[in-house]
Amino acid sequence: MTDPVCPKTGAPMHRAARPMALAYKGLELTFDMPGWYCAASDESIHTGEDMKVSDRALNRLKDEAEGLSSPEDIEEYHHLKGRDRAVIATADAPAEIIEAVRNATMDARHDHLNDLLKDWTP
Repeated sequence: MTDPVCPKTGAPMHRAARPMALAYKGLELTFDMPGWYCAASDESIHTGEDMKVSDRALNRLKDEAEGLSSPEDIEEYHHLKGRDRAVIATADAPAEIIEAVRNATMDARHDHLNDLLKDWTP
């Protein structure tokens, strides 16, 4: 798009990103909205690509209001879910590690859990 002129004043418009606030169900979000802005008025023009920024911001605000996971939460979930699980056989562990595990004790705050195992048999 060539540099447009302001439909209100005829002044040249310049490409920039300005703070824009959205509100939804009592929540507010301010983000940088790209577009063509007029210095002589409050007019702005936004391309389809610019509008994707505000669409994403509104979707994020709606997700938060409805208690849904954010895109970052979903990405982290998929990352964690896809991690390789490692199983290490005790036979492969060094002797000092095996000895440390053998001699390990639980914190006294967990002593009450021993009562759950009194009648347990494998």
